[in-house]
Amino acid sequence: MKYILTPEEMRATDRAAVEELGIPSLILMENASRSAADCIRKFIEQKIGHFQGKIRIFCGTGNNGGDGLAIARHLYENYNLEVILAKEKKELSPECAVNFRIVSSWGIEHKILELYEDIADVELSAGDIIVDALLGIGAVGAIRGITVELLRKIKQTKTAAVIAIDNPSGLNCFSGEYDTSALPADLTITMAAEKVGLLLQNAPELCGNTETAFIGAPQFLIARFASAARWERGDSPLPPRQRISSKFDYGRVVIIAGSRSMPGAAALAANAAMQAGAGLVELFAPELHSALLPEIICREVYASKAGYFTSDDIEAIISSLEKADSVVIGPGLGTHAETLEFVGKIAALATDKPLIIDADALSAINRINLLPSMILTPHTGEFSRMNGLSRNDIAAAPFVCAREFASKTGALLHLKHIPSITTDGKFSYLTTGGNPGMATAGSGDVLSGIIGAFAARGIEPLQAASFGAFIHSEAGDLCARHFGVESVTASRITEMLSNVLTLKK
Repeated sequence: MKYILTPEEMRATDRAAVEELGIPSLILMENASRSAADCIRKFIEQKIGHFQGKIRIFCGTGNNGGDGLAIARHLYENYNLEVILAKEKKELSPECAVNFRIVSSWGIEHKILELYEDIADVELSAGDIIVDALLGIGAVGAIRGITVELLRKIKQTKTAAVIAIDNPSGLNCFSGEYDTSALPADLTITMAAEKVGLLLQNAPELCGNTETAFIGAPQFLIARFASAARWERGDSPLPPRQRISSKFDYGRVVIIAGSRSMPGAAALAANAAMQAGAGLVELFAPELHSALLPEIICREVYASKAGYFTSDDIEAIISSLEKADSVVIGPGLGTHAETLEFVGKIAALATDKPLIIDADALSAINRINLLPSMILTPHTGEFSRMNGLSRNDIAAAPFVCAREFASKTGALLHLKHIPSITTDGKFSYLTTGGNPGMATAGSGDVLSGIIGAFAARGIEPLQAASFGAFIHSEAGDLCARHFGVESVTASRITEMLSNVLTLKK
């Protein structure tokens, strides 16, 4: 698992490392710069090869600039380099000032830019590697002063590569928004842990590849302050299967889904739950699809002549609800008034176990007393209808919107966004994998089945939902590699689950 920090959490981690653990801030900067220099060497060796150009390190006056100056020392004996300090009458931070004195005493080539006219003295060529250490994670809003013209000049020159330190200048490391003057990077080397803003909106395209530099702060300290994380290959919160066990030890999932016009949605959710490791999967549906796996326990309901659930079907489901370890409701139900009333009543009966509310069932949210055991899985359009925010508002601040909704309602939210965000309002998981081929009919139904299977295994709902999203994305990516992104289907994603669940790091 990789922890993800907001800028505020990163500052808190730095303070605690200094004040509680007694690590001087200069030591943290030295560790960070040495690690970043190693990343730069590796990048040059793997992406460029024999490099004979010049590394030009652009530094601001804060600690981001201090990192850049320290990096210059670590690269100095291996490469031809120049440091450009954009000072513009600003005082250097204490750590930046120390490293600038050292750079000066070593005789490393450098320029100080204090006026706009000084920018004309900056020489750039096509063979240069640019290191962007101008603005750190604390910078927000529009870029101002000399930095605007400096970035414009860099962008006008086709250089060999741009490497951003901590974040590309102009990127908001909380929201993922960035200034139009922001400098796109081929590689971003972020300190201690990934920052939330590097993963949101179009920030990944601005950042290029991302590496994390070790600064000397231990993982337990980062974990203490982090309010977000993402799963990695090889991680698993699922308890191991015991040699002596039965199907009842691996969870009973009850799925309430489908309608006469959409029986496939129910089949996809049920098959995915089975393939994701549930011990038993019991499906209630008005009509059964021929693609259902033979292992599924099928319960066909007949209450509505039109082929959808009504409250008359509840009696047939109650005894199974009582025995269930998790319940999934929603795929392919339709949004008839009688069906939404039925959803509300089912939710009132399933308050003592994880209830995954997906797809059409989300239209009944106003009929449900939301609880922490409930997992809501909307896409952006459904989420907009649920909370009254516009799609544009959600797209501009998905992380904040998701956390606020979960905190306000008490339910767990999995927002199907890019990246997807799973949150209980206090802690969040981001799923950064997946591919455009997964934008296909039934993909969300498969996800709800996977989450239902994991929730039935007894792991807490936040981990069940977030790990389910991670496994779903891994299966989608494996499917794209096998069949091509244009040929990804929900059924094929399900078929890949057995391969993904056994993948190692």
